[in-house]
Amino acid sequence: MFLLAFVLVLLVLLRLDAAYLRRQVTAELLVPDKPVIQGEDFTLTVRLRNRSRLPIPALVVLLNAADEWGGGQITLRCAAMLGGRVSSLTPQTIGSDKTGVWSIAVRGITLRDHLGVFTAACPAAVQSRSICVLPAAAAGKAKAETAPDEDGDEADTRAALGGSYELRVGASSTDIRLTAVVEVAGTGAPNPYAGKHLPHYTSGKVQSVPDDEWATLLGRPVQQGKVKIDRNMTLGELNHSRSPLCWLVWAVLTMLLNASYKRGKPNLNVMFQYNMPLRALAKMTNGAISMGMVDGIVLEAKGFWVIGLLKVIVEAVKNIILNAQLESRLRNS
Repeated sequence: MFLLAFVLVLLVLLRLDAAYLRRQVTAELLVPDKPVIQGEDFTLTVRLRNRSRLPIPALVVLLNAADEWGGGQITLRCAAMLGGRVSSLTPQTIGSDKTGVWSIAVRGITLRDHLGVFTAACPAAVQSRSICVLPAAAAGKAKAETAPDEDGDEADTRAALGGSYELRVGASSTDIRLTAVVEVAGTGAPNPYAGKHLPHYTSGKVQSVPDDEWATLLGRPVQQGKVKIDRNMTLGELNHSRSPLCWLVWAVLTMLLNASYKRGKPNLNVMFQYNMPLRALAKMTNGAISMGMVDGIVLEAKGFWVIGLLKVIVEAVKNIILNAQLESRLRNS
């Protein structure tokens, strides 16, 4: 009786969890701002944002591409996993085989709760975007107007830096036979770094460029080397997680790796596992671990201890059932 009550309470909480998360998703559709040439691939991007503190383990976006001239339609599917208070860019590359004006819109966004039991449709509304696909003949005309020079660069985009250049000819870098100085007249292009404080960059001392100079050069703050907890996190980075179980896995792998170094014979298997991302567990275990179980491990690494373990258990049972069904179909085929 107690177990039944626990299951009912858990199901209600999961249903409320899905209902809460569905209203925390915002989406923005990004399309190329220039016409696309027929026969060339182009990329559609959906910028998804999770406004809640809870991670979203599975998010599926359906895109609808409609030909405004011919009436044809294409449905595209992309998926993502979002952490708490983060955004993600989900690209979708498609081929432009047919000319015309295409209208791109998000047809639907669905998510799953943290254990993958319930699904919920997100009410996020996205305005449609249009893309013009030009025929291949138009591309040839455009390329002819900006024909590249002999170096492969467009002639109107290059700038020559004036000054004295020394040419050296030799059998090797330590055996120079001939030298010559050539004066090059510059094009007078403006210095893009004029007025910016970049002493290390302009002097060539690139080994010790401070972060403030990098920020000035890039025009944005320098991204810090913070480990992101997601499917791409490696087993050797589990010490940055928030789970004692993950710390234990990292400690064992590190101990085995250091022991092999001391013996003078690196263990290649351990090195491979140490640098293997979590998503590879679903590909390297011969079906024993599914991607849903990997998502549960990610939740565990993010500090959702109980939810993460429950998801791993639920997904493990689902994986065993699906593997058994697949084996049965293969035997009977």
